[in-house]
Amino acid sequence: MPTTNNDYDWLTYESVFNKPDFRKSNKKYELGLYLIPRDKVTVWFRNNIDAELLTKLTDAFFPDYESDKHLKASNQIWDWKEVVGAGTVEDAVSPVGIFANRGVIIVHKAAYVVLPYNFYDNDGGSRALGTAQSAGLIQLKSDQIWDFWKTASRSNVVRLKRIKDKGAAWDDKKEDPWTDWNFAAGEADRGNPAGLLKDSEEPTRYKLTSYTKNDVSLKTGVIFVGSQNQKAASKDFLDDNWIVAGLRSDYVVTVDEEMKGKRHEDSKKQDIVILTELLSINEIDKRVEGKYKDGVQVRDLSQLDRANLYLAPLNIPFINLEFNEFQEEFACLDDKAWCDYWKRHWAASLGGAKALFLVRYGLQHINPNVQNYMIEFKTGAKPVPTGRIIIRDLQDASLHREVVWALYGPESEAPPEGEDKKDELKKLKLKLLKYEFNEVKYYQETGSTDKQFGPPGTQFLWQRFSSFANGDKIFKYKEVEPFKSKWKELLATMTDWGRAHNRAYVGCIERQLGVNFTEIKWGDIPDPDRYRNLPSIDRASSECMSVSYGASSSSGAQPPRIALVNVSNLPWSKPNWEKTLVAPFEAAKMSKPCVLINGDGFQNPEVRIDDVEVAEILISKDGKQIFAMAETDSRTLVAQKKAAVVINNYERAGKINLIGSVTCETLKGGDMGWEENAARIVHDYLRGPAGQAAIRAYKGRGWQPQKPAFGLRFTDPDKKPIEFALVEIASKDYQKRWTDMADINGEIRVYDGAAEDYRFLVKEYCKNPVDAGEIKRHGEVIMDHFHGRKLLHVHYLDS
Repeated sequence: MPTTNNDYDWLTYESVFNKPDFRKSNKKYELGLYLIPRDKVTVWFRNNIDAELLTKLTDAFFPDYESDKHLKASNQIWDWKEVVGAGTVEDAVSPVGIFANRGVIIVHKAAYVVLPYNFYDNDGGSRALGTAQSAGLIQLKSDQIWDFWKTASRSNVVRLKRIKDKGAAWDDKKEDPWTDWNFAAGEADRGNPAGLLKDSEEPTRYKLTSYTKNDVSLKTGVIFVGSQNQKAASKDFLDDNWIVAGLRSDYVVTVDEEMKGKRHEDSKKQDIVILTELLSINEIDKRVEGKYKDGVQVRDLSQLDRANLYLAPLNIPFINLEFNEFQEEFACLDDKAWCDYWKRHWAASLGGAKALFLVRYGLQHINPNVQNYMIEFKTGAKPVPTGRIIIRDLQDASLHREVVWALYGPESEAPPEGEDKKDELKKLKLKLLKYEFNEVKYYQETGSTDKQFGPPGTQFLWQRFSSFANGDKIFKYKEVEPFKSKWKELLATMTDWGRAHNRAYVGCIERQLGVNFTEIKWGDIPDPDRYRNLPSIDRASSECMSVSYGASSSSGAQPPRIALVNVSNLPWSKPNWEKTLVAPFEAAKMSKPCVLINGDGFQNPEVRIDDVEVAEILISKDGKQIFAMAETDSRTLVAQKKAAVVINNYERAGKINLIGSVTCETLKGGDMGWEENAARIVHDYLRGPAGQAAIRAYKGRGWQPQKPAFGLRFTDPDKKPIEFALVEIASKDYQKRWTDMADINGEIRVYDGAAEDYRFLVKEYCKNPVDAGEIKRHGEVIMDHFHGRKLLHVHYLDS
């Protein structure tokens, strides 16, 4: 009998309709609780927090405190907060360590914070706060629990409740002595992930229709995500950079408050919803290995519409178009209607959402994993998409230096470039932005410095994160179904969805700011069909992500075979290196290039690229590979097109200089390479004077999109849009000329001039402007042209 989700329960999708390794039950569980002294933790509350939510949070976590006083006391420790009125932690009780004696009239009681412990997804080796008794921790009795339901990653939906009345003693709540948590309770689920499917209609499953303001999303340290042990990835504690989520949440509500009442109605037609964090409670001392802290984070769920359906994109591979039946992964991949549906309502919608996140808030996810989003649908006989994407996990969001500078920097100065210019970001006007660049060790910005997940600057990040498959994954799982039998179709589909995503991303920025990115080479965007024609899976990785460099000698010496490579696509296991180290050398996802030298007799070579010393080198020698990374900025190399390479090679005979120049092919031929070239063009505009002015003007219009000068719509005889039509647009004197690509709705918009100032050539149909296929205006239908039994209609759009 198939596993179903007939009620469209949000958490049933996230927990059960998932990969087997990460699958969880959707039944109700119980969180254990413990106490920690109030003076052992820092407390952050979000700005502009709803009064009822604040009361619920205070009652649950701080039952001995008054919510308004505790909020003010907590806010006072964060320098970016605007605190009105006084408040102290001691308003409720006195600090730990003060006791009654003959000189003291009032008896002071210890102050505690209630914290949850997820023993289902931990074991005795977890470094999560509360795993075992430590100084000052007090375990609560097993009947003192909060109900919770599992969701994606480390987060859970938790129903908070007050454990005791204000001022009442804790004595009857405490467990004494401390006992081990019931870690065995989670073993049955982890041992049989397939067996969880029977719980898809579990009667205690969470229903969003029953939401109350006691319900929050709560993130804690866990070892197990599904059946996967994630301790090596440090998932069992939250670490110091929790503060980024707090800063981002305060920033988002600050921007929203600033725009309150100023937003133009047109800005609401295409919208995003951002789930902010409400509360974070974290250790003061670095307990974990003397370096790290732990705590909990609480995320707001009140912005979700209880009448709607929310689908995490990680569920897409496992569902049919009715959304209700669990299937084998990518079982619907051969269904064109299924592929087209998610191309529109996932890939394209995500592209637009990322663009709005960028131009409105100056934020972009540095690792936009699919669990960082949800897609909103109206429920009914069949779910209907609203077009809104829900953005969550702001800890993964970085400030985009150039956009934030346009929004809150001095208008008289260009945004600073380079890691050495970080101090100039202290000129940003918002107090919380100043705080980040003055005080926060783990500041996160993706202007000209961050190279963790891709080249610095603007990034589309479809192939790196949002696609369900790329060359790396296919190569890794090539003997595993569904990849083994469907890898060609899967990669082709992801490339097709990538076109929709990238066109929507660029098109959204064009619409908001009123610009055409005429330098983007839409005519060179990789063709999905090339995957269907690949002879072997070993070629898939280089097709996804490739860059190659040719070496030539400038000294008369025989040059070595040299390649500058980004290292992500070199598989991590040694047996795969031999197959991977063939020209062209694949690009990578970490954007920290290294030098690869393939040849004999190289002993400890020293390498310089122009004036930059390469600290780490990858050497292929006698069938043995040594893997390491360099710190050189690949974006600079690609922009320069050429880089002089000098290799000082120390051999038995002494030092031999091998000098050559390396010419970069501009990341051509790969899906990721095309994305990163296009993203760089967008980035260069955003940091320039025109882009800076356009961002400020957009905010000044209340986020109203710019009206185009004119537009074109391409349809077939049945009036269905022709997506991705390539059109050459040229001024009548051909001084201005570029190739554009229609979006998923078959539309192109132009923001400068008038239609009569241009000639248009639809490349699929015609080869040159004098051909009969040149678009000529005849009323509303501009051109009807037969070619290969296709009829093309082109219409002017109302500007």
